[in-house]
Amino acid sequence: MTQRTREIGIQMALGAEPLRIVWQIVFGASKQAMIGIAVALPMCLVLSRLAESSMLRIETFEWSAYVLNPALLLLVAIASCLLPARRAAGVGPMVSLRQD
Repeated sequence: MTQRTREIGIQMALGAEPLRIVWQIVFGASKQAMIGIAVALPMCLVLSRLAESSMLRIETFEWSAYVLNPALLLLVAIASCLLPARRAAGVGPMVSLRQD
């Protein structure tokens, strides 16, 4: 957030609402998490099938792991950026522009 302070200050000076700033930051973080999930999930499926075929009597496919873990990861990503986003949106535009 400290790297984007100037950008947020400019947006606030131009009239952006704090809720819009928070939404923009949270959406960016959740988009990155979704991209990571979209890349990792098919790889996990392929690797689990490979491990299952190479080992006898081991079942590696669990639906709960493929549904709950990505959902938990997405929730953690959103929760981890919510507080810094709220702080950044609460800073006045002049303070953030002077900070450089």
